[in-house]
Amino acid sequence: MEVLNSCCPVCGGERKETAAPEYACAACGFAYAFVGLFAGERSRMLWKSRVDRAKRKRRTDKMRMLSDAKAFVVGNDLAAFCSPDTKKLTVIYGDGTVHEEDNIVQYSVSGRNAAFLYGDGTVRVVGDNDYGQCRTGGLTEAVYVTCAPDCTYVIKRDGSVSAIGSPADASVRSWSDIRMISCGAYHILGLRRDGRVMAAGEALDQSVRSVIEGWEKVQSIAAANDCSMALFADGRVAFAGRRENDPRREVGGWEDIVSIGVDSSYAAGLTKNGTVRLAGSCKKDLDMGRSTVSGWENMMAVSCGRTGIGGITEDGELLLTGSFAGDNIKTMKKIWAEKLKKSLAQLWG
Repeated sequence: MEVLNSCCPVCGGERKETAAPEYACAACGFAYAFVGLFAGERSRMLWKSRVDRAKRKRRTDKMRMLSDAKAFVVGNDLAAFCSPDTKKLTVIYGDGTVHEEDNIVQYSVSGRNAAFLYGDGTVRVVGDNDYGQCRTGGLTEAVYVTCAPDCTYVIKRDGSVSAIGSPADASVRSWSDIRMISCGAYHILGLRRDGRVMAAGEALDQSVRSVIEGWEKVQSIAAANDCSMALFADGRVAFAGRRENDPRREVGGWEDIVSIGVDSSYAAGLTKNGTVRLAGSCKKDLDMGRSTVSGWENMMAVSCGRTGIGGITEDGELLLTGSFAGDNIKTMKKIWAEKLKKSLAQLWG
């Protein structure tokens, strides 16, 4: 049985002509991309199952990459995407204005500030400067940035932490080997390179801190004003907070999760198959459609703001629900489609 493939069945990469037969795809590395002869139908079906498995892995790897890079950000009045490949940032605001900037590695927002991490390791912060949180001009070798109320947290290349402004707990400046930071209004989480989690905050209960610092093999972290979450390397999720009856604790039963987010009412988890799981509740008049997120499918990224949740579908479409300043979700989605939809669909093939 003969099958002729001019494009890789996993990533769509074109076959390169060489003197000797080449079966592997140069673009994605799939070893059997251009196998053309099969002993029979059983052999072809075995090849097809390997193709399907490689496609699923490629999709999952892309989802994890977007999550780790914090490429997709939802704020009070904006949706933003910072491409891990091109380093181009696009921010779309609720009033219809757009900010585009090149050479951006990461973008972070809080209620009053926005931070830009550049490819050369420098950081620029705009917005309120009452606590000096915009004074990042002397920083170099930054690899991660997080905007928080009254403070900008920066991780340096060596894993040390700089807290510019008024941190929730000054002890974070003594942390080491940190690779990710997330924070609520009164506490900070730091994910260490060894997969353990640090926690700080004067208002943080000792019992909650003990739970957080007992987590191991953590892949990612998320925090809201009153809680903390961890995503483990095996796809499980953990929750820590003061309220024993908090409905967001349901995340403890989740599996196969590749990305997490949390706000003051809901916790969201993106699964390997592209569906979104949701835990939590709030009053009906405050929900603003956020409870419908559990019905989202074919997703590549999800992000939680303070009062809104956003997602990006496989074909690059922006989904938004909740409350956004200006109440211009339709306008934001329209601009996103014009600016980003096609390129995003191509990015994850």
